[in-house]
Amino acid sequence: MIVSFDLDDTLFVSDKNFKTESPLKFPMCIIYKEKLHAGKVALMKYICKQNVKLWIYTLRTVQSDIFVDYSDVTELNRTM
Repeated sequence: MIVSFDLDDTLFVSDKNFKTESPLKFPMCIIYKEKLHAGKVALMKYICKQNVKLWIYTLRTVQSDIFVDYSDVTELNRTM
């Protein structure tokens, strides 16, 4: 089984409309300004622990879709 999430308006949301995770620490907060929807990190870790493939994608670029497979929980922990 594969569970996939779109970055825009699913994982990254406006903090005016949704609760969000704490901002990244300096200097990462300067580079990555998007706000991650609260609870999504825990949800993604749970999905990975169930041995379900987790794909993150975006359609931000017109040329091609970008897919990232976060099925490895250790990789997810390192990037979040």
